[in-house]
Amino acid sequence: MNTRAQRAALQQTEFAIDALPHAFRTATMEEAQAFENQVLEKLNAGKTVRSFLIAAVELLAEALNVLVVQVFRKDDYAVKYAVEPLLSGAGPLGELSVRLKLMYGLGVIARHEYEDAELLMALREELNHDGAEYRFVDDEILGPFGELHCVSALPPQPALLPPGEADEALLAMQQQRYQQMVRSTMVLSVTALIAGIGAKQPSRLSPLGRP
Repeated sequence: MNTRAQRAALQQTEFAIDALPHAFRTATMEEAQAFENQVLEKLNAGKTVRSFLIAAVELLAEALNVLVVQVFRKDDYAVKYAVEPLLSGAGPLGELSVRLKLMYGLGVIARHEYEDAELLMALREELNHDGAEYRFVDDEILGPFGELHCVSALPPQPALLPPGEADEALLAMQQQRYQQMVRSTMVLSVTALIAGIGAKQPSRLSPLGRP
Protein backbone atom coordinates (compact mmCIF):
# COMPACT_ATOMS: atom_id res chain seq x y z
CA MET A 1 0.00 0.00 0.00
CA ASN A 2 1.46 3.38 -0.98
CA THR A 3 1.80 6.31 1.41
CA ARG A 4 -1.28 8.13 0.13
CA ALA A 5 -3.44 5.01 0.47
CA GLN A 6 -2.08 4.36 3.97
CA ARG A 7 -2.87 7.94 4.99
CA ALA A 8 -6.42 7.62 3.64
CA ALA A 9 -6.96 4.31 5.43
CA LEU A 10 -5.64 5.79 8.68
CA GLN A 11 -7.97 8.78 8.39
CA GLN A 12 -10.94 6.46 7.84
CA THR A 13 -9.96 4.42 10.90
CA GLU A 14 -9.61 7.54 13.04
CA PHE A 15 -13.00 8.75 11.86
CA ALA A 16 -14.61 5.42 12.75
CA ILE A 17 -13.00 5.43 16.21
CA ASP A 18 -14.02 9.02 16.85
CA ALA A 19 -17.58 8.20 15.82
CA LEU A 20 -17.95 5.40 18.37
CA PRO A 21 -18.17 7.57 21.53
CA HIS A 22 -20.70 9.82 19.82
CA ALA A 23 -22.83 6.83 18.82
CA PHE A 24 -22.57 5.47 22.36
CA ARG A 25 -23.58 8.79 23.88
CA THR A 26 -26.52 9.07 21.49
CA ALA A 27 -27.77 5.59 22.36
CA THR A 28 -27.31 6.29 26.07
CA MET A 29 -29.19 9.57 25.85
CA GLU A 30 -32.02 7.92 23.93
CA GLU A 31 -32.29 5.14 26.52
CA ALA A 32 -32.20 7.64 29.37
CA GLN A 33 -34.94 9.72 27.75
CA ALA A 34 -37.06 6.62 27.18
CA PHE A 35 -36.69 5.63 30.84
CA GLU A 36 -37.55 9.15 31.99
CA ASN A 37 -40.70 9.09 29.84
CA GLN A 38 -41.64 5.72 31.32
CA VAL A 39 -41.15 7.02 34.86
CA LEU A 40 -43.21 10.14 34.18
CA GLU A 41 -46.02 8.13 32.63
CA LYS A 42 -46.24 5.63 35.48
CA LEU A 43 -46.01 8.25 38.22
CA ASN A 44 -48.61 10.41 36.53
CA ALA A 45 -50.95 7.41 36.41
CA GLY A 46 -50.97 7.28 40.22
CA LYS A 47 -54.02 9.34 41.09
CA THR A 48 -53.84 8.64 44.83
CA VAL A 49 -50.95 9.15 47.23
CA ARG A 50 -50.77 5.41 47.85
CA SER A 51 -50.62 4.43 44.17
CA PHE A 52 -48.12 7.21 43.51
CA LEU A 53 -45.73 6.00 46.21
CA ILE A 54 -46.11 2.36 45.15
CA ALA A 55 -45.17 3.30 41.59
CA ALA A 56 -42.30 5.51 42.79
CA VAL A 57 -40.67 2.75 44.85
CA GLU A 58 -41.16 0.16 42.09
CA LEU A 59 -39.50 2.46 39.56
CA LEU A 60 -36.74 3.25 42.03
CA ALA A 61 -36.12 -0.47 42.45
CA GLU A 62 -35.96 -0.88 38.68
CA ALA A 63 -33.39 1.89 38.37
CA LEU A 64 -31.27 0.51 41.21
CA ASN A 65 -31.40 -3.02 39.81
CA VAL A 66 -29.94 -1.79 36.53
CA LEU A 67 -27.16 0.03 38.39
CA VAL A 68 -26.28 -2.98 40.54
CA VAL A 69 -25.99 -5.26 37.52
CA GLN A 70 -23.80 -2.71 35.73
CA VAL A 71 -21.43 -2.46 38.68
CA PHE A 72 -20.52 -6.14 38.55
CA ARG A 73 -18.91 -8.18 35.79
CA LYS A 74 -20.90 -8.33 32.56
CA ASP A 75 -20.04 -11.77 31.15
CA ASP A 76 -22.86 -14.33 31.05
CA TYR A 77 -21.20 -16.73 33.49
CA ALA A 78 -20.67 -14.08 36.17
CA VAL A 79 -24.19 -12.72 35.78
CA LYS A 80 -25.82 -16.15 36.01
CA TYR A 81 -23.76 -17.73 38.77
CA ALA A 82 -22.57 -14.76 40.82
CA VAL A 83 -24.65 -11.63 40.26
CA GLU A 84 -28.16 -13.10 40.02
CA PRO A 85 -27.83 -15.12 43.29
CA LEU A 86 -26.76 -11.91 45.03
CA LEU A 87 -29.91 -10.13 43.82
CA SER A 88 -32.36 -12.95 44.52
CA GLY A 89 -34.82 -12.67 47.38
CA ALA A 90 -32.64 -14.81 49.64
CA GLY A 91 -29.39 -13.19 48.50
CA PRO A 92 -27.50 -10.52 50.44
CA LEU A 93 -28.66 -7.87 47.95
CA GLY A 94 -32.23 -9.12 47.80
CA GLU A 95 -33.62 -6.19 49.78
CA LEU A 96 -34.02 -2.85 48.06
CA SER A 97 -32.62 -0.96 51.06
CA VAL A 98 -29.40 -2.99 50.88
CA ARG A 99 -28.98 -2.31 47.16
CA LEU A 100 -29.54 1.38 47.83
CA LYS A 101 -26.87 1.42 50.54
CA LEU A 102 -24.46 -0.42 48.24
CA MET A 103 -24.86 2.12 45.45
CA TYR A 104 -24.35 4.97 47.90
CA GLY A 105 -21.37 3.29 49.55
CA LEU A 106 -19.68 2.77 46.17
CA GLY A 107 -20.22 6.40 45.25
CA VAL A 108 -22.57 5.61 42.37
CA ILE A 109 -25.36 7.80 43.75
CA ALA A 110 -25.04 11.05 45.69
CA ARG A 111 -26.05 11.60 49.30
CA HIS A 112 -29.12 13.68 48.41
CA GLU A 113 -30.32 10.93 46.05
CA TYR A 114 -29.75 8.31 48.74
CA GLU A 115 -31.67 10.30 51.35
CA ASP A 116 -34.57 11.01 48.97
CA ALA A 117 -34.83 7.34 48.00
CA GLU A 118 -34.80 6.29 51.66
CA LEU A 119 -37.56 8.78 52.48
CA LEU A 120 -39.78 7.56 49.62
CA MET A 121 -39.30 3.96 50.73
CA ALA A 122 -40.10 4.89 54.34
CA LEU A 123 -43.27 6.72 53.26
CA ARG A 124 -44.49 3.75 51.29
CA GLU A 125 -43.73 1.40 54.17
CA GLU A 126 -45.64 3.67 56.56
CA LEU A 127 -48.67 3.69 54.28
CA ASN A 128 -48.55 -0.11 54.17
CA HIS A 129 -49.41 -0.05 57.87
CA ASP A 130 -51.84 2.87 57.65
CA GLY A 131 -55.27 2.24 56.22
CA ALA A 132 -56.08 5.94 55.82
CA GLU A 133 -56.29 7.45 52.34
CA TYR A 134 -54.43 10.74 52.28
CA ARG A 135 -54.65 13.57 49.80
CA PHE A 136 -51.56 15.12 48.25
CA VAL A 137 -52.26 18.32 50.22
CA ASP A 138 -52.62 16.69 53.64
CA ASP A 139 -50.02 17.70 56.22
CA GLU A 140 -49.01 14.04 56.68
CA ILE A 141 -47.89 14.05 53.04
CA LEU A 142 -46.77 17.64 52.51
CA GLY A 143 -44.44 17.49 55.53
CA PRO A 144 -42.28 14.57 54.35
CA PHE A 145 -42.38 15.66 50.72
CA GLY A 146 -41.13 19.08 51.71
CA GLU A 147 -37.98 17.37 53.06
CA LEU A 148 -37.08 15.80 49.71
CA HIS A 149 -34.00 17.34 48.12
CA CYS A 150 -35.47 16.79 44.66
CA VAL A 151 -38.40 19.09 45.51
CA SER A 152 -37.13 22.64 45.13
CA ALA A 153 -40.35 24.18 46.44
CA LEU A 154 -43.94 23.10 46.93
CA PRO A 155 -46.68 25.40 45.64
CA PRO A 156 -47.88 27.84 48.31
CA GLN A 157 -51.33 27.20 49.67
CA PRO A 158 -53.82 29.73 48.31
CA ALA A 159 -55.46 32.16 50.71
CA LEU A 160 -58.97 30.79 51.04
CA LEU A 161 -61.86 32.80 52.40
CA PRO A 162 -63.88 31.33 55.27
CA PRO A 163 -66.63 28.95 54.04
CA GLY A 164 -69.37 31.44 54.86
CA GLU A 165 -67.74 34.29 52.96
CA ALA A 166 -67.08 32.63 49.62
CA ASP A 167 -68.98 30.61 47.09
CA GLU A 168 -68.62 26.90 47.86
CA ALA A 169 -68.09 26.05 44.21
CA LEU A 170 -65.25 28.58 44.01
CA LEU A 171 -63.64 27.19 47.17
CA ALA A 172 -63.85 23.65 45.82
CA MET A 173 -62.28 24.77 42.54
CA GLN A 174 -59.42 26.53 44.35
CA GLN A 175 -58.74 23.51 46.53
CA GLN A 176 -58.82 21.17 43.55
CA ARG A 177 -56.41 23.40 41.63
CA TYR A 178 -54.04 23.53 44.59
CA GLN A 179 -54.07 19.75 44.89
CA GLN A 180 -53.33 19.39 41.18
CA MET A 181 -50.39 21.80 41.48
CA VAL A 182 -48.94 19.89 44.43
CA ARG A 183 -49.40 16.54 42.71
CA SER A 184 -47.77 17.81 39.50
CA THR A 185 -44.81 19.11 41.49
CA MET A 186 -44.39 15.74 43.19
CA VAL A 187 -44.65 13.83 39.93
CA LEU A 188 -42.07 15.99 38.15
CA SER A 189 -39.68 16.09 41.12
CA VAL A 190 -39.68 12.35 41.74
CA THR A 191 -39.42 11.71 38.00
CA ALA A 192 -36.24 13.80 37.93
CA LEU A 193 -34.86 11.88 40.93
CA ILE A 194 -35.51 8.39 39.56
CA ALA A 195 -34.54 9.25 35.98
CA GLY A 196 -31.30 10.78 37.26
CA ILE A 197 -30.46 7.60 39.16
CA GLY A 198 -31.33 5.43 36.18
CA ALA A 199 -29.15 7.48 33.83
CA LYS A 200 -25.95 6.95 35.81
CA GLN A 201 -23.10 4.84 34.42
CA PRO A 202 -21.49 2.96 37.33
CA SER A 203 -18.67 1.60 35.16
CA ARG A 204 -17.35 5.15 34.86
CA LEU A 205 -17.73 5.88 38.57
CA SER A 206 -16.63 2.67 40.26
CA PRO A 207 -13.57 0.46 39.59
CA LEU A 208 -15.83 -2.55 40.14
CA GLY A 209 -17.58 -1.76 36.87
CA ARG A 210 -14.42 -2.19 34.83
CA PRO A 211 -13.91 -5.50 33.00
